[in-house]
Amino acid sequence: MPSKIAEANAKDELAAIRRSFKDKSAKSSVNVTGEGSDRFAADAVDAIVYRASEKPSMQLSAGAARMAGHPLWAIAAQCLEHNGIDSVNLYSPPESISEAAMNMGNPSARTIMHSSSEDFRYVQASADSPASRPGDFPNILANVANKFIDTIELDDEYSFESISAMTPTPLKDFKPALMANLGVVDELDELQDAEQLKDLTLEEEALSYIFLRRFGNKFGWTPVMIADDDMNAFAEGMIGLSEAWQVTQNRLVLDRLTSNETLLDGYPLFANRPDTGSAANNNTKVGASNKPTDEQWGAMDDVYSEIGGIGTSKRVRGELNTCLTPTGSYNQEARRTFFPLNSNGVEAKTADTTENVGIYRGNVAVVSESELKGVSPTTWYGFRSPTKSRTATIVRAYFSGFGKQGRRETWRDPSNKTLYVSLEGRIGVAVKNWRYAIRNSVA
Repeated sequence: MPSKIAEANAKDELAAIRRSFKDKSAKSSVNVTGEGSDRFAADAVDAIVYRASEKPSMQLSAGAARMAGHPLWAIAAQCLEHNGIDSVNLYSPPESISEAAMNMGNPSARTIMHSSSEDFRYVQASADSPASRPGDFPNILANVANKFIDTIELDDEYSFESISAMTPTPLKDFKPALMANLGVVDELDELQDAEQLKDLTLEEEALSYIFLRRFGNKFGWTPVMIADDDMNAFAEGMIGLSEAWQVTQNRLVLDRLTSNETLLDGYPLFANRPDTGSAANNNTKVGASNKPTDEQWGAMDDVYSEIGGIGTSKRVRGELNTCLTPTGSYNQEARRTFFPLNSNGVEAKTADTTENVGIYRGNVAVVSESELKGVSPTTWYGFRSPTKSRTATIVRAYFSGFGKQGRRETWRDPSNKTLYVSLEGRIGVAVKNWRYAIRNSVA
């Protein structure tokens, strides 16, 4: 049995929480609606996200600051009181209060959410607003999950956005889409006086198909977790959902490179294709030693400069400008070779001869990827502007209605009294071009 002093202290704390819930000029039975309810919900979301964040930098309003120290079950009780429920007993078990608040509104309805920074070309213009009232506790938890996912700063660095391009339009359905690559665009035709304009003809090459794939997971929030104020479990769950979606996209893109899959022209992505005229059409370099040095990059540039177009001996334009390497010694060598002097960790380094300055220094972006080591620690890649649609080796597309950052949903399962938060992504990845990528590997 608790002592009388401990019981008195608990009552004082609960009384303080109750006083902070109420407006001094209003009774607890008065519903908070409209702007007041929206303000309360926004403050509650900010307060919970602030508590769950590792390094919170958001500016809290006065109302959110007051709630930042309240346990989750206390905010649940406040939601009940704001919705006119007089029978809220703050002295009852916090788990009971949490369960009652999770039953507010329409607990069986699914609430669909998207990131506030989502590209709306990829999100359907539909009414995704929650079915619950803004001040309902399930809706507050849904918005907390959505906002917290957007505040997560993952420590891991993912390479897929630096070595692939995103299609300008979303995928519409599950049907595979043919990935065609345009050939070399020739100059405009010269026109004689009064001559009619001619149609511009472009050769096309079908390289591969984009297949849409679905990925997703969910995280469950129980009344016990809310009663125990287990913000750590919530934070870990949201970080897990966000990180899993990043890992999924990263591996889909890397698999297109490391599997060296056969394209629709009958050749692998990296191969020595038949010459077209004087063009060599080879995009793979094999040698006995191949660390990313000035000499190796120059040899790759020589291979690249011999590649022709579709059915023509005209050469590709530009130069390789992006280096993808496994982490470790290969990435270290790439940094020594390509990073500008006096920046990016080589501030104290000086060149004693013109040989170790390097003609490519400062002109090549270095992208490191740990997962390449598991496939081959001695294979690395050079690209020409891989994030541009025209020169992209790999493209990725997202399904309309789900977006680049995934669609988030919340719903409640009454059978186990759990409020679920899910993240589902739908993405297709395919090879679009082999001409603007060179693979360097050891024989």
